[in-house]
Parts: sequence; C-alpha cells; structure tokens
Amino acid sequence: LEELSNNLKSMPQYYLTVVGHARAVGDQDANMRLAERRASVSAQYLIQRQGISRNRIRAIAATPSEQDGSAQSVTFQLMQRAY
Repeated sequence: LEELSNNLKSMPQYYLTVVGHARAVGDQDANMRLAERRASVSAQYLIQRQGISRNRIRAIAATPSEQDGSAQSVTFQLMQRAY
C-alpha cells in the first residue's frame, strides 16, 4: 500500500477503485460485508495514514464468485476519470 500511495502522490490526475473480494462459499451477505470491509480498510489506510485525498478513492465489494482462497483479497484499479 505504501508503494501504491507513492504512485498516487506522483500522479495526481489518477483515481483509485479499491475492490474487496470474498469467497462464494457460505453466507452470501456475510461474504459481501467481508469484501466491503476489506476494501474499506485498505482505502482508509491510504486516506488516513498516507494522506491520499478521499475524493480520489472509492471502495467497493465485488460479488463473491470464487470458491478458493484466491478470492480472499483486495485489488486496485487505477483510472484517470474522476468519479
């Protein structure tokens, strides 16, 4: 996250979407909340600890679709258009 933060600071025209992921196995509502929380915590770190403007970051949850451990992650999408 620190490297991502440094990149965002050097490219002020870019915006970031933080996407939380969770497995599709089990309670779907709980999985969505987990995915949302993963994205939110990562976004808050970038905002509060790294000083990235809240206006440049959006945190969302992906619909749970994977059944293995690879779905337990956060991905980042860098884009040039404002939200």
